[in-house]
Order: sequence, then structure tokens, then C-alpha cells
Amino acid sequence: MNEKMSGQPGRSGRRRKPIADLLLTGRYRPDRHGPVPAAGTPLPAVTGPEWTPAAADLAGLGEAGKRFVAAMTQTFTFDLPEGVLLLEAAHCVEALAQWRPKSATDARAARLTLAWTRQLAALLAQLRTRVPSEKPPSKWAGLLG
Repeated sequence: MNEKMSGQPGRSGRRRKPIADLLLTGRYRPDRHGPVPAAGTPLPAVTGPEWTPAAADLAGLGEAGKRFVAAMTQTFTFDLPEGVLLLEAAHCVEALAQWRPKSATDARAARLTLAWTRQLAALLAQLRTRVPSEKPPSKWAGLLG
């Protein structure tokens, strides 16, 4: 008879309880859980060099997308991953400029407008916008149209 335990090594068992939970419940033991981490340890900002759109990036955009990118880059600074998200958001702005005027009379256009609006909101939520100290924030009026 084979006397092996079920499961796979390293993948079975339960997850460790966070140290914060152990501290709150009074079950923290330094000999078992290690030293208490310092409270309020700031995390370093992980940002790369400032991103600016290249001419090839802007070539695939229409007027609404170009206006959107110009307004965002004048107001905020972005690193490379955020720049890619900004360009995708500009494509969403382009699609919204195409479908939103038709959405009042066309059910398909209304569905596409809703889908593109949700996509734009999801992309904008991922951006970590930073206002550079040398550039004052500009007005948001006219950003999308």
C-alpha cells in the first residue's frame, strides 16, 4: 500500500495569514512570524522616463484622438506603459466620436457607444496621472470633443 499524502508539494495547505491580521487578533509571535515590519514604510515610486508620443503613434489617430492625447500630455506626465494606455484610450475616444452621434437613433450604435465608454473608463482608471511641478493643470473643457 502506498502511504503518500494527497496534493502536490508546495501547492497544498492553506495560505499564510497576513501579519496585520495576526497583530490585530493578538496572535503574532516574533519567534514564528519574524520581526514586525516598520509602520509607514514608503514604497518607492516605480516610474520610468517621461513618455511623449511619436509621430508614428499619432499618425493612426483622427482629430478627436489627437486632441485627447495633446490635452492629456500637456496636463500630465506619463511613462512608457502609461503612454501605451493613453494611446489605446485615444482610440476609444476616436470610436466614441464616430458612434456617439448615431446612438440616439441606431440601437447598434448605442450598444457600441456603451461598450467604448466602458473601455475608455477602464483604460483611464489604469493611468497613474502625475501633474509635473513646472506645468500648471489646464482646463478639462474640450478634452473629448
